[in-house]
Amino acid sequence: MSRDHWEKQASNWAAWARTPNFDAYWEYSSAFFELVPAPGRRTLEVGCGEGRVARDLVERGHRVTACDSTFELLKLARDADRTSGYLRCDAAALPYRDESFDLIVFYNSLMDIDDMESSVREAARVLAPETHLPKTYHVQIAAIADTDILEAIHKGVRNGSDLLRAKSARILRRGKRNCWLEIVLDEGKNRHIRRMLAQLGIEVIRLVRVAIGPHALGELPRGSVRLLTAEEKQRLDRVIKSSQTGARRSNQPPKNLS
Repeated sequence: MSRDHWEKQASNWAAWARTPNFDAYWEYSSAFFELVPAPGRRTLEVGCGEGRVARDLVERGHRVTACDSTFELLKLARDADRTSGYLRCDAAALPYRDESFDLIVFYNSLMDIDDMESSVREAARVLAPETHLPKTYHVQIAAIADTDILEAIHKGVRNGSDLLRAKSARILRRGKRNCWLEIVLDEGKNRHIRRMLAQLGIEVIRLVRVAIGPHALGELPRGSVRLLTAEEKQRLDRVIKSSQTGARRSNQPPKNLS
C-alpha cells in the first residue's frame, strides 16, 4: 500500500486496531511476545503504525523507540503513548547511531516497506553486536588454509564500506588442493563470507550453515523452517542475556585499585 493510502486511512486503521478482539492480533499477540527476548537497554520498532505493538512492548518493560514513514499514524501513536520516542523516517535510512539498540522489531511491516533489503541492512547496522546470535558455517575453499589466513579472517578485511570479519575460524580438515573451515559470525552482512574470502583471493567451493546460536540445524532442508521448542527458545534467551551482560561489564570503566 502507498504512503498516501496510509495517511488517508490512519484514523480508520487505528479504530480497527484498537477495537478489542476485532482482528487476529488480539488472538496471537501473546504467542508473538513469547518469542520476543527480555527487555535490554533499548528496543526499536520499525514500521510502528499507530503504535499498538510499541505500547505492548512498553507494558512488558521495554524502553521503546519507534519509527514509521506515515505522519498521521505517528501522531496517533504519540497521543496514545507519551513514554516512548516516535520519529518519522525511512526504514532504509534509519537516523540512529551504529549499534544503538538491543532489539529491533518489524511487526507486519516489512511487506509494506519499499526497500526491504536496505531496511534489513540498516537494522543490522543499528543493532548491538552482543545481541547477535552466532551463526556457524562449514566452508570448503579452493586453497590450503594456514594461520595467516585464519588470522586475516578474524581480523577482517575491507570491502567497499563494509568491514568483513569472523568471530572465529578454524580448520576442520585439509585435502591436497582444498580444505574445510568452520567460520563463526556474530554479524551478517550480505554474502559476508563469500565477499570476505574473495577479498583474500580465496574461492568458496561450498558453504553450509550448520548452527544458529546453541542449536545445530541438523538435517533441516535448505529453505525449510520449523518451530522452536519451549526449551530451545529458553536456551536462545539465555545465550542473548549472557552476551548482553558480558558486553555491559566490558563497557564499564575499570575500578580504581589504588
